[in-house]
Amino acid sequence: MDEIPDSYDHDKICFVGNMRTLQNQDAVLHFVNYIFPLILKKKPGAKFYIVGAEPPKNIMALSEKYENVVVTGFVDVLSDAVKDSCVAVAPVKIAAGIQNKVLVAMGMGVPVVMSSLISRAIPELVSGTNCIIEDADQAFADACMSMMENETDRNRISRSGYDTVRKYYSWQEKLSGYDLLNPKWPNV
Repeated sequence: MDEIPDSYDHDKICFVGNMRTLQNQDAVLHFVNYIFPLILKKKPGAKFYIVGAEPPKNIMALSEKYENVVVTGFVDVLSDAVKDSCVAVAPVKIAAGIQNKVLVAMGMGVPVVMSSLISRAIPELVSGTNCIIEDADQAFADACMSMMENETDRNRISRSGYDTVRKYYSWQEKLSGYDLLNPKWPNV
């Protein structure tokens, strides 16, 4: 993606991740059961989109149980499902490895509210600058509401997160120093 989208849905919250993994299922269930109800009290039109391949039956059932929850399953074009979100969430309590769900959302210009555990995988993250890091359910919900209601702060964090991904996690940055046309392999 070359630029941040000009417009977004002020009511759309998304989660991006492969739904066959335990940590993503746990994060989504925690958000739906403990954080999203706090948001709905103040913003009843909010919608939570769960975007990711292979959602199990218990995740699929969320869209049947709650009218404000949408489970997309696999999508052909991830950016089409995510880029118009007001905020992405990652309330992950079990984490390992680099957190692509955070980088994907930030790289699409969507600000991310995440747990401190998940933030540790990306050293360039600074809460309040290029993301928001919260662990307590009410603080997490309040951070989401701030992104939904304060367009100035939302756009500032969105831009900073996007710039962070472009600077540190783009293919160009990760492959700098490699001559892909004339690789010099060591003699082995």
